[in-house]
Amino acid sequence: MHGKGLKRLMQVWTGLFGLGAAFFLFFGDLLLETGNRIGAVFFHLPPMPLPSERFWLVLTVSLMVTLTVICYTIQKDPVANRKLTLFVLISKMTSTLLFLFFFFQTRQFNYLLGSVFCDGPIFLITLLFYRAGAEDRRPVLTSPRFPQK
Repeated sequence: MHGKGLKRLMQVWTGLFGLGAAFFLFFGDLLLETGNRIGAVFFHLPPMPLPSERFWLVLTVSLMVTLTVICYTIQKDPVANRKLTLFVLISKMTSTLLFLFFFFQTRQFNYLLGSVFCDGPIFLITLLFYRAGAEDRRPVLTSPRFPQK
């Protein structure tokens, strides 16, 4: 079945991005506090200040909900909706590169956590499945003796 791997991956991403939206909304400060502790204890890196407002949280949750809907749409028909994967890839590539940029500026562990342990792997895994789906679409040679099923 064409797109089977991409379908399963998008089902996983749908759940994870949906849970991520709820987690960021209700426990975002806990995530930053935990990253600050890990960075300080294990790597002696400076903490990231906790936000006093929720402006960026609105945009974060909005993006996670959008990614959830995109992944859900892809998994419904991964062959027909395969190109929507580009939006997931663009989002995760952008966040990975910006996380790295800000890590090298500030040395705050949460940026490294976001790039190396979260969005970077999501980008690479999604890219692998996207490219594997391209191989599924290669033309198959057929002959009267061996008809295509």
